[in-house]
Amino acid sequence: MLPGVSRIKKLVSIVAPEGTGRRHAIRRARESARTALETTAPLDSPQRNRIRAVTTRIHRSLREKRLRDDSSTIVPTPGRSWGPVTVTTSQNPVVTVVIPTYGKWEYTQRCLTSIEAELPTTPFEVIVVDDASPDSSADRVALCGGVRLVRSEQNIGFVRACNLGASHARGRYLLFLNNDTEVLPCWMDALAGVLDRDPDVGLVGSRLIYPDHSLQESGGIVWRDGTASNYGRGDDPDRSIYEAVRDVDYCSGASIMVRRELFDQIGGFDVEFAPAYYEDTDLAFSVRAAGYRVVVQPSSAVIHHEGISNGTDTSSGVKRYQEINRAKFVQKWSSILADQLEPNPNNVWLARQRTRNSGHAGGIVVVVEDAIPSPDRDSGSVRFMAILLGLAKLDQRVVLLVNVVPTDQRHLDFLHEHGITVLWGREREEFLFSAGRHITLSIVSRPDVAAQWLSRVRASAPNSLVVYDTVDLHFLRHDRAAQVAEECGDSVTAEWCARESKRYRELELTLAQDADVTLVVSKVEQEILGELVPTSAVEILSNIHVTDSTRQSPDGRSGLLFVGNFNHSPNIDAVRWLCDAIFPLVRERHPETVLHIVGNNPPDEIAEMDLPGVVVHGWVSDLVPFYRASRVAVAPLRYGAGVKGKVGEALSLGLPLVGTSVACEAMHLKHGRDVLIGDSAETFAEHICTLLDDDDVWQTLSDTGAETIGRELGPDRARALLAQLIDHSSGSSEHISASGISQGSDDDVLPQGSNA
Repeated sequence: MLPGVSRIKKLVSIVAPEGTGRRHAIRRARESARTALETTAPLDSPQRNRIRAVTTRIHRSLREKRLRDDSSTIVPTPGRSWGPVTVTTSQNPVVTVVIPTYGKWEYTQRCLTSIEAELPTTPFEVIVVDDASPDSSADRVALCGGVRLVRSEQNIGFVRACNLGASHARGRYLLFLNNDTEVLPCWMDALAGVLDRDPDVGLVGSRLIYPDHSLQESGGIVWRDGTASNYGRGDDPDRSIYEAVRDVDYCSGASIMVRRELFDQIGGFDVEFAPAYYEDTDLAFSVRAAGYRVVVQPSSAVIHHEGISNGTDTSSGVKRYQEINRAKFVQKWSSILADQLEPNPNNVWLARQRTRNSGHAGGIVVVVEDAIPSPDRDSGSVRFMAILLGLAKLDQRVVLLVNVVPTDQRHLDFLHEHGITVLWGREREEFLFSAGRHITLSIVSRPDVAAQWLSRVRASAPNSLVVYDTVDLHFLRHDRAAQVAEECGDSVTAEWCARESKRYRELELTLAQDADVTLVVSKVEQEILGELVPTSAVEILSNIHVTDSTRQSPDGRSGLLFVGNFNHSPNIDAVRWLCDAIFPLVRERHPETVLHIVGNNPPDEIAEMDLPGVVVHGWVSDLVPFYRASRVAVAPLRYGAGVKGKVGEALSLGLPLVGTSVACEAMHLKHGRDVLIGDSAETFAEHICTLLDDDDVWQTLSDTGAETIGRELGPDRARALLAQLIDHSSGSSEHISASGISQGSDDDVLPQGSNA
């Protein structure tokens, strides 16, 4: 069996090299298989135990073979040229790559070769500092096109060699790179992107991977006694726990990028740590002392042949300075180290990620949902994403647990870039077991997900405030659907909806009783739950919208716009009613009017609709052009619950809307001031025609609708409640209320356009 596995692994490495889309797809498929395994063979079941025994034997055999095959030394192979390497560099670099070397040309050559093979889009230059190599390395580097050679006439050691290279830099960012590294795709662009996006970050490091594809580190930890740990050392580097950008204590200097102006301000690497060791840790602490953050960017991955330059024996040679310099480091930073965590495996989940303002203080916020948010596909995801970003902005370590393996890399990357760790499959249980005691706030969303996870979270996180987020009251939505179906004479649908309403009613009321706090999106639902479960604490965390400050105009606009996620049955019913009963009345008075239907996953009956003036677009990547071009937004919902994202989204962008009472409920909207409301086909059509005909009415609703949404559903209210939940979880508040809280900024709220 082992030879077959080896052949498969070799084939994968050829057809799907590390860092390619194919390799990522294979990785995702593996995670999907893991999830399927957990479903068919639960933990501790006889099936799982048999599988575990077999896979353990396979993994042990593979590791033994890998250790036999791997060599820590690169040896010349027949036919391989160890000649000079030309690197395509820029005369106007943004980044200066500084590579200190002392002999070992074969490693330097492979490093330069990898840079040329994985050229970034960021303009860069390469400076190789030869530290008086005892061999011909300097002469070989001198022959490398595009590489600037800086020679030291005497051996000055790693620290001074780095400073010497930096003194010749022209880029605004310095990237210190060991010569015993091989860079992987996007290595430089990912690092530079962090510094470009966030002026608060002063230093960013790569994820380091050993040649045998095990992890060296994804950020470093410094304990109270000054000892340091490479987070994740020896583990699988592709595990989801290592993917998020995180504030960390330090990053190993094999691949770190720092702002050159800041580096000069600090005075470069402290020569007290010459010739080597702890200089990178000291630099990270100095960067933080200067008011900047230190982060790891796992999207930048570098293979590191650790120990090539200085060996691994801490009792002799340069390596002995590892212990000598630790003592110097402890003396220099003793007051700061007092706030670090004790070296204890139980503290790893706190130590792996610093908070921006409080270091290692505080706990972990865990959020549980069915899937990662897709804010370009449904309005619930817009709210959910804003909650996650709001928690991160409030200086929390945020961990998201999901049931569905993420398939949309854009949204997953977005979460990772904002410091949010996303776990699925078996990683979730391992996280709860390892970090449960440090979880201070847990938010479990939707009744079916909460039924699965609320009690498990409660058991694993005894110190946590447990919050149940309804998203909307499902039993209310199904009850209203039953009423509409009954009125339409569809007794089969009405009966099914009534059964679902009863099921969800029992489930949601139980969850509201079991949770410490229950979140709803409207005053209407707060009052309903308050009556049905009077002992529960029910708070409002509504939809979140950022209004466009640009005043809109009716000039040049035409047509109607319906937006809806068709995985949500109220939207299907709304389009049927709109096309069958409302739009024909509009066309009688405005025969040229076009109805645009936009939304995710329309069923065949809608996607294949062939009616005069009706255009079905399906999902679109950007809704803003539709909002800018349309004259009227329509929301003919006959049933539903919660707060309707399509309504808030249209109004926040200044597009007047005609909706039903159900569509506009609980949003503080007034008929004739903010929106036009009609619950019959005739009234609804009349209101549409009013907005098509009357520019003055259009302008009034555009102005006041946006103002009301900004005031009632802006991000400040949501951020205030989240802050109170965090305070409450730490025991500093007896009652949670969204009023009287200071307001924050809107920087991290997603742009509009949800195909809601």
